[in-house]
Amino acid sequence: TGNVLFSRNSIGYAEDRDGNLKPFAVNVPRITNKGLLVEEGRTNSFLYSEQFDNAAWNKQAVNVTPNQAVAPDGNTTADLILTDNSSNYHYVQQVGTTATTVSNSVYVKPYNARYVVLEIVDNATYVNGGFAVYDVHLGRVTTFGNVGTGTGTFANIQVFNNGWMRLSI
Repeated sequence: TGNVLFSRNSIGYAEDRDGNLKPFAVNVPRITNKGLLVEEGRTNSFLYSEQFDNAAWNKQAVNVTPNQAVAPDGNTTADLILTDNSSNYHYVQQVGTTATTVSNSVYVKPYNARYVVLEIVDNATYVNGGFAVYDVHLGRVTTFGNVGTGTGTFANIQVFNNGWMRLSI
């Protein structure tokens, strides 16, 4: 008795008491000075989720330069995304898979933009889902809500000591 079976087929991360994000190898439990982190299973449905310069991501009015900063996992893989001077919508997007309940999150480190918007909409009509606006200078959610027939939208921001933030919707 007292034994627990554990498996995870990818690298995992957990925050320690000091607000630092710590990486954990495949099949290593995420134990920090906060204790053991236990979560339900999740699947990343985005292709090239750490490579915003990849053609899998649609880009409008932005320039993406790969591997410009140290990412939350300690590797120099963070991409720099800069908006151009146009008055167009500026975005990086990818059409995900159809699902009834989804969650998205992204790690950002403020550079020159004050606001970041995350939006989840269905890939059939692009109108039903939810959105959130984040003020990355103040480290807070500005507003969030449902779009069309979307329900249950909630937004969160985690601020880490190293300047990174995890925005989730």
